[in-house]
Amino acid sequence: MVHAERCEHTLAFLERAQRWQDTCNYLRPHFGGGMEGKSPTEKPKSYGAMINERVLLFPVILAWKEL
Repeated sequence: MVHAERCEHTLAFLERAQRWQDTCNYLRPHFGGGMEGKSPTEKPKSYGAMINERVLLFPVILAWKEL
């Protein structure tokens, strides 16, 4: 989990967010509908999908709206 209050600057937040996203996509088992304990990387492989794993490496980005 990313704790924004522990980040001293934007780059620290982005680094933590990227690590969290990568862990979630590659290492953590998921148990939602049809996931069967597989990670988002493993699930497509289990049914023969030919999806490049690099899709899940998309970098974290920040978007904000000024009020």
